[in-house]
Amino acid sequence: MIYKHLRNIFAFTPVVLFSLALSTPSYSQTLDSEELSFLTLINNYRAQNGAGALQVSVALQNSSTWMSTDMATKNYFSHTDSLGRDPFTRMKAFGYSYLPAGENIAAGYSDAQNTFNLWVNACDPDSSGACTYAHRQNMLNRSYVVMGIGRAYNSASTYHWYWTTDFGGYLDQTINLNGPPPAPVITSFTANPTTVTAGQSTTLSWTTSGATAVSIDNGVGDVTNRTSIVVTPPQTTTYLLTASGSGSTSAATTVTVTAGGSSAITIWPNSTIPANSSSSLGMAIEVGVKFRSDVAGRITGIRFYKGSRNTGTHTGSLWTRDGKLLATGTFSNETATGWQTLTFSSPVAISANTTYIASYHSPTGIIALDWSYFLTRGADNPPLHALKSGVDGANGVYLYGTGGKFPSSSASGYNFWVDVTFVH
Repeated sequence: MIYKHLRNIFAFTPVVLFSLALSTPSYSQTLDSEELSFLTLINNYRAQNGAGALQVSVALQNSSTWMSTDMATKNYFSHTDSLGRDPFTRMKAFGYSYLPAGENIAAGYSDAQNTFNLWVNACDPDSSGACTYAHRQNMLNRSYVVMGIGRAYNSASTYHWYWTTDFGGYLDQTINLNGPPPAPVITSFTANPTTVTAGQSTTLSWTTSGATAVSIDNGVGDVTNRTSIVVTPPQTTTYLLTASGSGSTSAATTVTVTAGGSSAITIWPNSTIPANSSSSLGMAIEVGVKFRSDVAGRITGIRFYKGSRNTGTHTGSLWTRDGKLLATGTFSNETATGWQTLTFSSPVAISANTTYIASYHSPTGIIALDWSYFLTRGADNPPLHALKSGVDGANGVYLYGTGGKFPSSSASGYNFWVDVTFVH
């Protein structure tokens, strides 16, 4: 064993921590015999040097155990883990976001005594060659009140045995070494997104504490060693997450994903290309279409056909027949030409056989335009219908000027090639 197989890191001032979309799994909240021996060794050592005894933090024990296992499994030796996290980010992911905090790692010894001696005696020279004994200072830091102790073994790894000790200055939930570990707790369970169309996937994510087994119903099954999973609900589904450990089971937590009964429907197919895709009206204009659905459902966004000269930033809106704004947004990632789609942040419920207006704003006044399209016909893709003029006033509505205003004027059957995306 040589000193290059041990490292330490500590912090007394706040550091910048990035947040993780996923946290990491919880491990058994018990210590093996060598980890318990190490706890005795370090607390005796601290007592001899005037420092208080350390308790074992649930969060830091999980963090330390995960780190040692990660080094052993992935065969590396570094404070930066295989997910690219520094120790403080990893501790935060396990629920310990407090400072001061610190970490020692070592590799090569299976037993507590030799690992303890290694950290006590390590010189840890500074740039001038003088010993700093940084590992020892971490173990004797009087600001610390809790720690985690993790060791792991992998015969295929370079050093076989890997140790991690994480330290913290805040007394959080601790392991009762004289009794059963605390009952498992589900700390979060979410779905993103919570509303999908048929065939669309969503990501279920969760965090737990003290769990040795985690499962989700509705065909998902055991997810003990995971913190997220992608699912494709065939219909609106309520997922139930259960965590168990130490002979008990947590109260179940649920999350509901609303799924549309069909894929998104539009009035016109993507293959439709207007004959006049770049007509110039001379000034900025909001243009729209009156439409209905045979069935109730949800409008998920607005579409419009874009010609090559229709440049600038476009916004889209959904309105009631009398001008109440239901949703709006800005088109992004537009192509040079073709159908452009804005997806609302939240779908809008609409009623059956009720007139609504979908519109978009062209800041240049250059738009796709068919002058008399709706005079003699509507456009039908059941359950959606763009209305023939006369069914509910003239179709082809507009308003000159800045965007986001209700297109209250009616043209004589003009088709401005505005569309919607609809699910039911």
